[in-house]
Amino acid sequence: MVSKMKVEELKMFLRLRNLKVSGKKVELVARVFSASEMNIQPVMNAAEVEEELMKEYENKLPKYGDVKIPDPLLLRSGWLTEDEGKSQWPSAMYPDIYSYLKFHPNELSSSDLSDYKN
Repeated sequence: MVSKMKVEELKMFLRLRNLKVSGKKVELVARVFSASEMNIQPVMNAAEVEEELMKEYENKLPKYGDVKIPDPLLLRSGWLTEDEGKSQWPSAMYPDIYSYLKFHPNELSSSDLSDYKN
């Protein structure tokens, strides 16, 4: 039953058929149901979809000049976990944070500052 499928399963079904994958679950369910009723066959297999998604992910990784920044999810050597690295963070007091927020308005909106004050 289509309505019991998870969102990722619905999106994969639609991706395989080159159909739109955005929208709420109800819209995805309707799209999958329509595609199955119209007997729309897959255009790509799962491996091709996975390859396309990997290319899209790699294109989103930033570049510094001509050098591509490595995937942060694959960095292992020499990196500390957050708990291990906390002791090396610089100390920041509330006045320091407030001064930064107050005197660097281009980087933040006024709503960010009011949120911080609250």
